[in-house]
Amino acid sequence: MKLACEQVRENLSLMLYGELSFAEEEAVQGHLAECSECRAALASEQHWHEELAHAAVEPPAGLLVQCRQQLRGSLPATPSPGWLARWFGNLNWGMVAKPAVGMALVALGFFAARSPWLNGQADAGANLSAGAARVRYVEADQAGNVRIVVDETRPRVVSGRADDPQVQRWLLAAAREASDPGLRAETVALLQGGAEALDVRRALVAALESDPNAGVRLKAIEGLRRHAGEQDTRQALLRVLNADDNPGVRTQAIDLLTENSPRMLDAQTVGTLQQLMRREENNYIRQRCEKALRMANASAEIF
Repeated sequence: MKLACEQVRENLSLMLYGELSFAEEEAVQGHLAECSECRAALASEQHWHEELAHAAVEPPAGLLVQCRQQLRGSLPATPSPGWLARWFGNLNWGMVAKPAVGMALVALGFFAARSPWLNGQADAGANLSAGAARVRYVEADQAGNVRIVVDETRPRVVSGRADDPQVQRWLLAAAREASDPGLRAETVALLQGGAEALDVRRALVAALESDPNAGVRLKAIEGLRRHAGEQDTRQALLRVLNADDNPGVRTQAIDLLTENSPRMLDAQTVGTLQQLMRREENNYIRQRCEKALRMANASAEIF
């Protein structure tokens, strides 16, 4: 999908916030690779986001009181009765009050989320001062109860080498929790070089066994290649042979299980390959299983 420069620049902020789909981000990245002007616009956008992320919004402590006093002073003391008063008297104030209450709560939530003096909670104020909060949704019911949905996140830039502990911690979190399969695949690829660490290897094993995207699972297998002889990795590969629905993943699992010592497969691996032969419908995988079993001197009668 080809994008014009104007379309790309409209989507730069969405890309930095991770709001684009995988296909949309791929299209933007493809355009950026070819357009120096849009790359410069991206750099400017990134700088602006970083500056905004470090900006602190702290309204004065007396702002709420001052606003209330000004509002009170602007209201007439005794409104004169007349046709307008009668018209207002006939309104369904239940219908009018809901939006008014909602707007007031949005304004109050905006300032309260950014100031420890307004919300009256020292701990909550300390947390909110470290990040922006936004009221996403407000609803009031007939009984007077109010439901407020508040976002308490803000963009944060973490940079460093992939083996840096802080960077690695976020990579591990993204490998487990990211909703975008493209982001998970990129994260798992970055973790491949750190598979010597137990927590990284466990994250790769978890991605191999449970990630719903086959591309991510293949990246995880690649990261585990140098550790195929370790017990936890081999057990995961055997479970993949029994459970994974992707032929490419199953083929790679066979390769990892057999490439280091094809003539010395343990009994569990031989048994798993034999079971796979009985139920596997993919001819190529059956051939790979048969070859591995013959090299391990497994009996041909099992086929």
